[in-house]
Amino acid sequence: MDTSISLSATQCGVILHELARHMRDAFFVMDSSLRYLFWNQASEKITGISAEHAIGKSLDELFPETDAIQRAK
Repeated sequence: MDTSISLSATQCGVILHELARHMRDAFFVMDSSLRYLFWNQASEKITGISAEHAIGKSLDELFPETDAIQRAK
């Protein structure tokens, strides 16, 4: 009896998105220009910044004057 399940790439993407969105640890994705593409619920809770506000913003725009950001430059 074959109990394997076949999922499409779209279905896998949806599942991964939901897992990342609900994980307990902060998780975000940035592009090569350091702009946020994804910001999960834990990131919102830890930083107090909503995903709606973070998505599309750069690291400097969200955290402009922190020592860690200045050292990273």
